[in-house]
Amino acid sequence: MTDGTRGDGRQHRRLTCTVCPKGCAVDVVLHNGAIESLEGAACRRGRESCIQEVLDPRRMLSTTVRLRHADRPLLPVRTCVPIPRDRIPQAMGQLREIAVEAPVRMGDVVFRDLAGTGIDVVAAESAPRQDDEGSDRP
Repeated sequence: MTDGTRGDGRQHRRLTCTVCPKGCAVDVVLHNGAIESLEGAACRRGRESCIQEVLDPRRMLSTTVRLRHADRPLLPVRTCVPIPRDRIPQAMGQLREIAVEAPVRMGDVVFRDLAGTGIDVVAAESAPRQDDEGSDRP
């Protein structure tokens, strides 16, 4: 995405649509935070995707959290739905601080209301509990 502000206060953005393999070049003009024009999207889905990206960009967040009483130290997790892009640093800070107790099943909610978004984080794979005998892992 490229950005530029014109002398009249309008902001011009050029995006490459990623909805389909066609990869349309989409030009968006914003004025006072509202879309004034959008050109280049060949389909309705592409147009909707570009509007979303300009006005409220969101991303799926996939990462790992600490895992206790398991055969490995980290558990892959992901958000249930995309979260606002500007909340990702706060979300990563919250997830950095937690540790999940095994056993965990894929799809279990491991964190609720990530970064105040109302969006939950779920386990991306299962992790059985490890027998504590002979283990020095917490």
